[in-house]
Amino acid sequence: MQGPKFLTAEQLLLTTLVVKLVATAALATMLVRYRRFRHILIFERRARPDRLTFALSLGIPLTAGVVARLLLGYDALDLTMEGSFLVGAIAAMVGNSKKVGFVGGMDVPLIQKFEAGYKAGVKSVCADCEVIVQYAGVTPEAFRNPGKGKELALNQYQQGVNVIYHASGSTGLGVFEAARQTGKYAIGVDADQYSEAPGRIVTSMVKGIDVAVFDMINRVKQGTFKGGVYTYGLPENGVGYVYDDHNRALIPDSVRAKVEQLKGEIIAGRIVVPSTR
Repeated sequence: MQGPKFLTAEQLLLTTLVVKLVATAALATMLVRYRRFRHILIFERRARPDRLTFALSLGIPLTAGVVARLLLGYDALDLTMEGSFLVGAIAAMVGNSKKVGFVGGMDVPLIQKFEAGYKAGVKSVCADCEVIVQYAGVTPEAFRNPGKGKELALNQYQQGVNVIYHASGSTGLGVFEAARQTGKYAIGVDADQYSEAPGRIVTSMVKGIDVAVFDMINRVKQGTFKGGVYTYGLPENGVGYVYDDHNRALIPDSVRAKVEQLKGEIIAGRIVVPSTR
């Protein structure tokens, strides 16, 4: 049995900030830890510890965002399928192949959103392109298996795929290794992953976590915060794609222009990106 693992310094900082924001709720102590895949959150409220002490066992990674939702009744949804749509269009236009690839981590609805948006983006610019989709598994281990990621990526590259988009956590490191080995390309996820394989990462679909956190803090500061579900998509800069000096040479001006056009159509509501496959 593994010992307790705690939040990273960054997550702890965000969590501490959130707790300070809700200090009026008299939350006195909080312990965050997990064993293996069991994520346990324990609260103790000073006013009525006999009745208001409770624990939650979660089946998802316990991030600062999860803590915020539990404390404030706040849910920030990033529309990952919209960002995935844009990188799907890029993959189809720069891949020089009628086949593009997708490697997912755990085969669950959350990751299927990435797949759905990506496939729609591919089809928006190449109706006859084939998207080869493979998942690393059906348990959380699928998000931390670089060996499996490399195996799946090599299989796709051998089928004629030149660009693979991954949404698979550290499993994606194997995808990047396969791209380096074959001289082909990959697309990162969540944050700019160019440094993982310089010259082999066409772009990355990025999440504006900072946008959601700042918006929440600002609403609390202004006294306008209300519990509920908030969405952060392309209009709010909640998702997007990387285009900078590192990857500019991999994305021709014509491709960039087309992607920006598609982005504008999504923001205007003329394109509705699917969230299910």
